[in-house]
Amino acid sequence: MLTLFHQRFYKYFVRVLLFVFRKMGIFQDKTELYFAYGANLGTDRYKQNDIPFFDEGSARKINYEINFTLPCHYLGKGYANIQKVEGEGAPRYAYGRLYRISKLGLLYLDIIERVPNNYYRRDKIQFEEKNSGYIVEAWCYVACNPRKNLCPPKAYLNYMQEKSKEFNFPTNYQDYL
Repeated sequence: MLTLFHQRFYKYFVRVLLFVFRKMGIFQDKTELYFAYGANLGTDRYKQNDIPFFDEGSARKINYEINFTLPCHYLGKGYANIQKVEGEGAPRYAYGRLYRISKLGLLYLDIIERVPNNYYRRDKIQFEEKNSGYIVEAWCYVACNPRKNLCPPKAYLNYMQEKSKEFNFPTNYQDYL
């Protein structure tokens, strides 16, 4: 119970700071590059939570895939996760979006992605920018205890499919989702 109280306290405290900074027109100078997939794929998530951001474009990670292995509160359902794919055959890619966000914004994402509760961990991973082909290092959330054979909630999957089309991810990736 105390952990839940602390999580909510920090969440709302950071949220208030983000709101105040936005109202004052302050964008924190120290920013981080973040690879978004799943619920954080679109810009609406950042706008809703007063997280200042710059959209840096699409990116991908070779020999990784997005799957639904993070258990959620719906029985048998799971949220998105990025995992390394082992095996032979054609290379697979995990597609997402790169955002430059403030460190305070990243801290807020840690809270809503439940990093303190070991749902996700935040790892620094190298990604390939879609347009330039440059390799960049960005933060990414990875499930701590993935489970197989989970299905995404319908609204969640629809959101990911909608954003994949909006950001022109390859058709085979859109079909995969």
